Amino acid sequence: MTTEKQFNQYITKQFYEYYKGKVVMQRIETTTGNGVPDLLIITPNQVFIIESKFQTVKLRAEQYAWQIKTNKVIDSMPTYVLSLCAYPKSNTMIANVYDEDSLGEGGIQPIKTDKYTLNKDGFTKFLNTFHVASELV
Repeated sequence: MTTEKQFNQYITKQFYEYYKGKVVMQRIETTTGNGVPDLLIITPNQVFIIESKFQTVKLRAEQYAWQIKTNKVIDSMPTYVLSLCAYPKSNTMIANVYDEDSLGEGGIQPIKTDKYTLNKDGFTKFLNTFHVASELV
């Protein structure tokens, strides 16, 4: 894996395998609007809206703002708005979640950061961290 596009393909493949094909994936076009994440993933029991990054965790200001506003609105829905960042050289994937508590005097910090290995087992652990139980899966 050497590009963000390949990372998005990896994410897609992992979701399809984990949910045994019971998933809808849509790449959101960058012309949609400033800050809108890259991927919309709908599973039988939850929704993921993911900003994917390759070899960085840094977001643009409008990407932080979009995630913070959206996480404030969805509050108790089984929807996850987050950033997934790939670091192939160290075989690491980082998941960051931002909401209104991310804003502080020291800048914008994720309210939740989890590290996983960048492989099938690591991706499964990532999904299990954010998984909502369902009889459909």
